[in-house]
Amino acid sequence: MSEADLRYPGERGAFLFFSVVNGLILVATLLIVTNGADWLSRHPFLEKRAPQLKAVAVAAIIAIPARVLLRNVRRLRVIGSSVRVSTLQFPEIYSILVGHCRRLGMDPPELYLSAEATKDSCRAFSTHTCHYVVLGTTFLQPELAPVHDTLSFELARELGRIRVGHTAWWNELLIAYVLKVPYLRNPLMHFRHFTYDRYGAYLAPEGLLGLTGHATGRLLLRCLDVEPYLRDLNESRGVWMQLASLTQETPPLAVRVRKLYAAGLFDVRNDLKRLKKEPLHA
Repeated sequence: MSEADLRYPGERGAFLFFSVVNGLILVATLLIVTNGADWLSRHPFLEKRAPQLKAVAVAAIIAIPARVLLRNVRRLRVIGSSVRVSTLQFPEIYSILVGHCRRLGMDPPELYLSAEATKDSCRAFSTHTCHYVVLGTTFLQPELAPVHDTLSFELARELGRIRVGHTAWWNELLIAYVLKVPYLRNPLMHFRHFTYDRYGAYLAPEGLLGLTGHATGRLLLRCLDVEPYLRDLNESRGVWMQLASLTQETPPLAVRVRKLYAAGLFDVRNDLKRLKKEPLHA
């Protein structure tokens, strides 16, 4: 599979659909501000709160685009609470990033390590002039060998976020209002997670632990018995799983893993052999 095939099928269509929804939300908000008096007058409970509702609508119209445009401020906040990773600072981590970028033919983005600057284990952002990735401390430890596959997969996913343009200002702006509506945004976020996962598996094909680590945590990561885990994946199927997933911004872990195996980006035989648990001896 080439990089051109990594974007998850249907993700572009979902983006176009939710861009239209985003525009409708904006139009509805503008109507409340400009022509809402008559409509509110027919609802006494809301009429009493008309000034507050209009104030909220105006704030929504202004604040979200402003947040998108003030992208340099976000980077400065990151820099202020992070340590920059480089060939001199945490070089083992930086070498993983450089290796992935070399394969994609791109310049490495800035990489920062922070326990505070992002709620995610790893997240890519952009300003008008540069890209940068913030790596959380969720999976870090002094000895990186046990978590190497996890870090490799996480960094690869975020490079994918940059490569498909999801950190671009226009991309954020076109779905800015949708992303603020719980549940409505979930289908789009699922498509996007599947795209990032495909980049992760493309650049780090031995990155199964990069996904399962979100279930086991760092300390139990290497204790996972992969064979029964993969066998149990078939149980998390069906209508109820699909309905349950719609309530989550991130698609279920089992669904994400299955899709990567189905796409041929993870190899079952290789993972079973590589991550096989040694039998316990009496």
